[in-house]
Amino acid sequence: MTYEELESTFEEIKQKEADDPTIDRTVLKLNVRIQQTLTEYFPDSDSINFRFDLPEKKPESRTISIFLYNIQEDLQMRRGEARNYNPRTQTLQPGWVHLRCCYLITYWQESATAYTNMPWNGEPNKGMNRVLNALLNERTFEGLPNAYTRVIPPSEELTSLGNFWQALEDKPRLCLSYMVTIPVRLTRPIEKNPPIITLSSTFQPHSPKVFEIISKNVRAAIQQAVGAMPDFNENVRQQLDTLRIICTPSKSSSRKNLAVEIHISGILTKNKFKEAIKKELDRQKKKTTLLPENINGELEITAYDICALKTLGN
Repeated sequence: MTYEELESTFEEIKQKEADDPTIDRTVLKLNVRIQQTLTEYFPDSDSINFRFDLPEKKPESRTISIFLYNIQEDLQMRRGEARNYNPRTQTLQPGWVHLRCCYLITYWQESATAYTNMPWNGEPNKGMNRVLNALLNERTFEGLPNAYTRVIPPSEELTSLGNFWQALEDKPRLCLSYMVTIPVRLTRPIEKNPPIITLSSTFQPHSPKVFEIISKNVRAAIQQAVGAMPDFNENVRQQLDTLRIICTPSKSSSRKNLAVEIHISGILTKNKFKEAIKKELDRQKKKTTLLPENINGELEITAYDICALKTLGN
């Protein structure tokens, strides 16, 4: 097949894949691209028999065997990736795995040109030199994104090559081990995932986060009340910052009406600051200003404990 004919074959495979997306055909497309690459380096490629298996006997005509002998997942390329959502089909884009495709590539000349003593520029050497140049210069393939190639040492699966040549009644000859890593789309049917229309977030009244916010709001109210007193100074501000304020739910708490108990401990320099804190807590008992902004309902301070709040003087 000519280069143009192979290009047409490649497009046909792509169309079949589009018509039936349940089967990935990347390996078939890779075979076409490899043959295309080799035909570019053989001007008389029409007279060469390209085959994707090993011949059962020594070929009579010029032959390039591109034998795909092993396929395995490339675990080094495995990584977690986010999958985009397709709102039209209501499905996630398919995942991918990377496969290593291992080839054994061999060139046979015509039987009539067989050599008793192979010269340095014998037909098999020139043929394999063209194969090597083709493979080394084509590191990527059009239409196969994220695929990459390399010429590698023979793998363990090819340790019995001597028996292979013996079965073909031929002498051992030069072979190239060629590997291509390709991404293959997973085609397992995926359940539809309806799109998310709205997003909302709420605080549960009894969640620890709510009580933490109330404790911060209580501290802010106390700092404002004590800060308005004439004797307030930087030392008092630091004492207020070190107060331990704990907010816990009361037994009478419900979803609509949040009842809490306030426990305050620490040290203040004067008793009148403690009295100011007590008055502020009394004032806040029935107010909702201590609640987080996104909580609807009422807040009731059923009890507060400031016995552990010690003072150093009047």
